Amino acid sequence: MQTATLSGSWEFRRHGSENWHKATVPGGIYGDLLNSDLIDDPYERDNELDVQWVGESDWEYRRTVTLDGEFFDHERITLQCDGLDTVATVTVNGDVVGESDNMFRGYEFDVADALTAGENEIRVRFRSPVEYAASARRRSHTTFRRSATPWTNPPGTSSGRPSVTSGGTGGRVSRRSASGATFDWSPIPRRESST
Repeated sequence: MQTATLSGSWEFRRHGSENWHKATVPGGIYGDLLNSDLIDDPYERDNELDVQWVGESDWEYRRTVTLDGEFFDHERITLQCDGLDTVATVTVNGDVVGESDNMFRGYEFDVADALTAGENEIRVRFRSPVEYAASARRRSHTTFRRSATPWTNPPGTSSGRPSVTSGGTGGRVSRRSASGATFDWSPIPRRESST
């Protein structure tokens, strides 16, 4: 068995942007934005209010890996992804090889048909957890039940937007860590309504 690690140096961008920036994998978007001097530290003062757009945006990560011919002398070639947060599409050389919708499990994607000897580009597009939760709630509005204790949004946030963890009125709409959705210490991933 041969293994090629993909940890280390990657690039990231906001989906649709032309500008790629250095990223570290494993890691996270807030750390990568901070390390690239694209945001102020969201844990200082009330800076988290200025970075709520991050959770409302789709993000892409990419890395090029070079494989020699010997790498293909195996019955199976898979790409193992652990901890993709949360709704993600994985492509190899432009071909979709897998999708993720649960950060609590690992994924193993068959990539034999997508890889070639030489350079291969791997991309992971992460969908906005805020937009995903809003979309899920619109699609399945009747499936959410009100909890005994109504969800209360943190001060300064929109009460009309669903939470990634609660769906706004109870019921989880996404399999992701609660600490990534304003629970306890995470930056607030939504913008205050201007209306």
